[in-house]
Amino acid sequence: MIGNYVTNRKYTLEIIEVLQNNFVRVKTLGLLPDESDEYTFAQHLPIPITDSELTKLGASFDGASWNIGTFRFLKLANALVWNPCDGVVVPLQYTHQLQNLYFALTQTEIKYK
Repeated sequence: MIGNYVTNRKYTLEIIEVLQNNFVRVKTLGLLPDESDEYTFAQHLPIPITDSELTKLGASFDGASWNIGTFRFLKLANALVWNPCDGVVVPLQYTHQLQNLYFALTQTEIKYK
């Protein structure tokens, strides 16, 4: 599942299954895989893109931009920006947006390192 990292303000969680009635099964990253629980969507928040989150996702900073694979992103105050060509700007505010974009372009998931 792509674009599946969320937070409950205490832990980073990975959505592992979408259930009926707006429930999801999640696991806390860093704990044993069989430690999961069910919550409603409303109990989770998207994870803002920060330098710390980018590092956890395997991105490297070259002093001017963040790099993931062959893709370069500029970091602004509250967003990461991908500018693939003149006139096209893709702003990303949350890690799931970055996960989804990267997967759409490469067919490869970004996972926490």
